[in-house]
Amino acid sequence: MANLPYRPCPGRGGSCPNLIRGGQTLCPECMVYEKKNIREYDKKRDELPGRKFLHSTQWRKIREIKLSLNPLCQICEDKGLIVPAIIIHHIDGNELNNDMDNLMSVCRSCHEQIHKGDRWGR
Repeated sequence: MANLPYRPCPGRGGSCPNLIRGGQTLCPECMVYEKKNIREYDKKRDELPGRKFLHSTQWRKIREIKLSLNPLCQICEDKGLIVPAIIIHHIDGNELNNDMDNLMSVCRSCHEQIHKGDRWGR
């Protein structure tokens, strides 16, 4: 297999001077920065009241019920794909609103797409 050409690292808001190759997403310097930002974001987010609820027995029961009702990713299903759901997404973003109409069964990939940019405020 031929080596892929170098390309600019997209880190630091596109201002990283380093080059990356092939399957790399970021250079090693930017990867450290990104992991640090993710840890800080997750730590702040886990302090919110709704996050504490998501670790409760009550939430586990609600999640189990929703996954039994909709075991496939609802977004992929709309595209004609059959992918198992592993995450329950709150449609309105309120993690304390657990009405079944506000919950959506999704796969990890679709959930990441829904929340793409949340960590960086994009």
